[in-house]
Amino acid sequence: MSDTTTTEEVVEEPVEEVAADEPQPLGTADLRAAIFAVDDIQEQYLTVPEWGGIRLLIRGMIGEERAQYMARFTDDDGKINYRELYPNMIVRTCFNPNSPDERVFTEEDITALNQKSGAALERVAQVGTKLSGLDSEAEDRAGNDS
Repeated sequence: MSDTTTTEEVVEEPVEEVAADEPQPLGTADLRAAIFAVDDIQEQYLTVPEWGGIRLLIRGMIGEERAQYMARFTDDDGKINYRELYPNMIVRTCFNPNSPDERVFTEEDITALNQKSGAALERVAQVGTKLSGLDSEAEDRAGNDS
């Protein structure tokens, strides 16, 4: 038996260092898949002292729901219907922290919500607004100062 060993010349190529905070280069299909795989809906627990210290799970709206919300509560002149704005934000963003897929309120609750503390409505709606990217800080982050 003959002992033949094949040797290949190994050429070392420099490896480009990528900083940890820089995105890894991906092809379009991989980039698209990576984006769709991310759970990007923000959530926050909120205790509402005006409602006896009740704890809610506030979840930002998805893009489609956010667009419908914006269209529904602004008229052709860009004026906002404030009477229904906050109660509808609360209906869309308040979830039961013990059953996170269950909304606390329905559209039938809007009139009753309007009878609750303005401070409580403000507190809850502001969190929903922020998590849905509808607050003025979101506009600033997007570079759309108005």
